[in-house]
Amino acid sequence: MRQGQLVLWKGRRSNQTYGKNERIDVLDFILDTKNYETDIKHGEWHTSSDALQATFKADIKKRPLEYLGCNWQKLQNLNPNFLGALSYGFQDIIREGSFSKSYWPNLIDLIHSIVKENRDKKEYRNCFSAILSVLRDGFTQENKKIEFDKQTIENLLDIISKLVKYDEDYKYSDYERDPMQMRCNSVKGGASELIIELGIVCKEHECYEGRLKIEIRKLLDYVVSVVKKPEVNCTLGIDFNRIGWFDDEWLKENVEKMFEGDMWDVVWGIMFHGADLHVQDLNF
Repeated sequence: MRQGQLVLWKGRRSNQTYGKNERIDVLDFILDTKNYETDIKHGEWHTSSDALQATFKADIKKRPLEYLGCNWQKLQNLNPNFLGALSYGFQDIIREGSFSKSYWPNLIDLIHSIVKENRDKKEYRNCFSAILSVLRDGFTQENKKIEFDKQTIENLLDIISKLVKYDEDYKYSDYERDPMQMRCNSVKGGASELIIELGIVCKEHECYEGRLKIEIRKLLDYVVSVVKKPEVNCTLGIDFNRIGWFDDEWLKENVEKMFEGDMWDVVWGIMFHGADLHVQDLNF
């Protein structure tokens, strides 16, 4: 990568040598830094973690192709907070209009690699939330949507499969009681939302048959029968009619399970307060 420049001012406790006001590569500085949580120190040079993440994100927005084209192993070595900043950097590019659809294949490959390598690590929770956020835009931002080919769909299926099974230990505050609000702060919940998006894509591309149908049904079965958490199972209520559109057979076979036990209030409440339902949607 060519030099993305970061100006660092002289601080305390020097054990490295940089010239005064020296400009160095942002990514190289981050990779060389060992303390990410409070102040970032690199020899005599120091800055805050939040400031460095902001600088990193801004650098991504200036030269996205160079980040997508660099050594992915180098990027994977980043602290998870900075991998999250990387995802949000690309999301900003999408929303600000300078994103090209040609970025998606490399970006999804990079995301896939990050998830495969770190899927069981608790410290990657915020990073995975950022990843799901940028992928959600890939499904929903009309002019910047992912171009879905066979390999892309397979990669997305694997990403979603791993994240909907992610073992997160997040403590919701007393103010987070609405399941849909809770879903916004849940990796499993965000991944459940993308199960539905992927099912719709497969149906639209006439590939919701064979193995893809089996794998997506497995994920829906997992949510219905194993997860049983409000922040995840609320997806079944808000997207009730969308599930019926791409797989009415599965919906008819599993509708009773969706409302079992504690999930009755969650799914039923969301259906009638948030979902766009019609009488025919309930005609089983």
